[in-house]
Amino acid sequence: MKHLLFIITLFFFVKSNAQISQADYKRVVVRDSMLLNGKWIKFLITDTALLNATDRDLASAKAVMEYVKNKVGAISVRDTFTTDLIPNFGTSDKFGKYGNGETIPARGKTANELIQAALIKAIPPSYSAPSANISASPSGGLYERGTALSVVLSSSLNQNDAGALTGTTYRKNGTNLIGNTDNISALTSQVGYDVVLGYAQGACKNNNLGQQDCSARINAGNTVSGTIFYTPFDKRYFGFASSTSPDNSTILALTQDANGSTGALSLSNSTPSGSQFLVYFTRGNVTSVTVNGIPATGAFTITTYSVTNAQGLAQTYSYVYSNNAFTSTVASIIFN
Repeated sequence: MKHLLFIITLFFFVKSNAQISQADYKRVVVRDSMLLNGKWIKFLITDTALLNATDRDLASAKAVMEYVKNKVGAISVRDTFTTDLIPNFGTSDKFGKYGNGETIPARGKTANELIQAALIKAIPPSYSAPSANISASPSGGLYERGTALSVVLSSSLNQNDAGALTGTTYRKNGTNLIGNTDNISALTSQVGYDVVLGYAQGACKNNNLGQQDCSARINAGNTVSGTIFYTPFDKRYFGFASSTSPDNSTILALTQDANGSTGALSLSNSTPSGSQFLVYFTRGNVTSVTVNGIPATGAFTITTYSVTNAQGLAQTYSYVYSNNAFTSTVASIIFN
């Protein structure tokens, strides 16, 4: 009986708090047995005796709905509550997930929506934050020390659930640039570029009940991309030379690799062209030399030498050369 009174109260509340429109239906199907004025009735139309039914005639939920409609007026499924509801029943009773004295957010909802909200737990929507992408030409990576670079930057916003792009700021080593280009006259230390993208507030999304939930919406803000790095490296040069004081072009013509910061080097089966000195130029440190498994540091000179690389950058190198010329293949030479 308590539930029946709640249903009746709910429909009276809708009528008294909402603008009522004419009901679309003309017929009510009675699924329960109902006795009206001593007759069993399967179908009710609005012009039957139910139009004048009294409280004594009510025997089913469908009859209750028809009775309320006749007593109060036509009820549309689109009628909405104008205020929230606060139930007042026993402390152990609940209306769906709402307990006694708890505010039911009924304002703006139809009766169907209210019942659905009470019986189904609302799951808030998930919002995805935006992210920034940056690219550059030429691409980041390793470049020989002293390389000149003209860098052109570009970016894009993965908007996700944020608003539209509102601003773009490129940065070089954390300092804002004007525009999206930069010139590096000589790359002598690592340089990094990133971008800060501004975005507007995103739209609200609906929860699983179809209700708007803005609690975690993406507010206006900024997102920062990853960093593109340009990193310098040094080359090292090794082989045989006719003089222990070779000119720069002779040095650059020697065998070379990109491990210029490393002093350790192992050579196998190295053959001079006639009578030549073994020479080695590195930015790393060398303290000992072993030839064919025998310590031979005393047979070499370790000093420094100025080398200008292919980019035109002059630097001081560690220079190791044999005191005597070699005339045949050397099976093993190890610098440490």
